[in-house]
Amino acid sequence: LFPLSFCFQRTSFVPNPPYCQTPQHHQHNVKSAGKPSFLLPTAPSLNIVSTDGKVKCPPLIVSALLMSSDTDGDTPAAPEIKAAISIEYCTGCRWMTRAAWMAQELLTTFQDELDEVCLVPSREGTGKFAVTLNGDALWDRKSEGRFPEMKELKRIVRDVVSPDRDLGHSDIQKGEGVDSVDTSSSLTSEDKPELSSSVKALRTTPHISITYCTGCRWMLRAAWMAQELFMTFDDEINSISLLPSRPPQPGGLFTVMLDEDVLWDRKKRRKISRAKGNKTENTRFSLS
Repeated sequence: LFPLSFCFQRTSFVPNPPYCQTPQHHQHNVKSAGKPSFLLPTAPSLNIVSTDGKVKCPPLIVSALLMSSDTDGDTPAAPEIKAAISIEYCTGCRWMTRAAWMAQELLTTFQDELDEVCLVPSREGTGKFAVTLNGDALWDRKSEGRFPEMKELKRIVRDVVSPDRDLGHSDIQKGEGVDSVDTSSSLTSEDKPELSSSVKALRTTPHISITYCTGCRWMLRAAWMAQELFMTFDDEINSISLLPSRPPQPGGLFTVMLDEDVLWDRKKRRKISRAKGNKTENTRFSLS
């Protein structure tokens, strides 16, 4: 399993006495469970015979199936978006990298709470840097006179999407000890955005959507691809959304869409797009 170690978060060894599972039975179980699984013998040099003396397993791997999402079938419906963050940044100030870094931090910390983080370049040259949740302002650089510290922004987002959650060291104020933890809300009840279904971030066309599987840990790949697309099409693309895919959505999803058109689907291509190929083969022709 070492060559595929980056695909797995856990490895379990499950004994199978007193019967030897047939490859057909194992294949059926893997499809039902929707998880990758390998059928192995107890020793590489031995054949295993079940107690009834009829079923024999080969000495090597007899079944190694892809995750259920890689099987043929209809694409599952997109989940409802209840918590959508938008980060608007000034392109003239070269703040794209800062915005992308904040998006990655938020998606890492709130992997199960956030449904979308959208990066929106502002080409007005006014030094804009604003963070909104479901259209309501969380931070505005012009109003505050500075950028938010990452811990500070995480606390503000936490107070809305998961008020009872402990952020650990991010709850500790600067200059305070570990015992001095600020768990109070940084927003008043009147200022808190409401979480509702069918919410979308501040998307403006042409818009790129990158949906990635959280279980496969492809968030960094999606964020890197978004930055590459922004740097190449800095005047053409108006927004890019990072959309985490979580259960009950099937695993292994990685899709890139331009507005309503699918540019890349890992399920159909059997691989993740390279940024160079994605830019030259699909996005360029679609935008032009």
